Amino acid sequence: MPSGSPTGEWVRATHAGFTLIELLVTLLIVAILTAIALPAYNNYALRGYINTAQAALLAQAQTMAQYAQDHGTYVGSCASPPVVNNFTIMCSNLSQTTYTVTASGSGPAAGFVFTLDNTGARQTTAAASGWSTNSSCWISDKSGDCAAP
Repeated sequence: MPSGSPTGEWVRATHAGFTLIELLVTLLIVAILTAIALPAYNNYALRGYINTAQAALLAQAQTMAQYAQDHGTYVGSCASPPVVNNFTIMCSNLSQTTYTVTASGSGPAAGFVFTLDNTGARQTTAAASGWSTNSSCWISDKSGDCAAP
């Protein structure tokens, strides 16, 4: 009979804490949730960058139209294009009656190129891998659907 116990049985001590199996199961669940959530979040953030760039193109076009109204030409209307996260805004084809504004992506938005010209024509001339382009509008998602005007 073991000693130290009035009834002759070992007394089990209760230990607070987690077993290794419980910790591994918890880590597995967290890893699975992360694997699902992270791509969805990255896609959400990318769509936000795209929307911001498209809004910047519209704002630049409005600024250029006001300049042309005051000066009779688009030449000189793009002295300081807006600064947008992950996109570079550039102007080209500036003349008395024409312009083209381009937003080129970098970083997480690399591969995307959106254009807007003096006629209001919107084009997605390039897109990241897995995304579709559209020569008649700015895309808003991977399928190439057009963004709302």
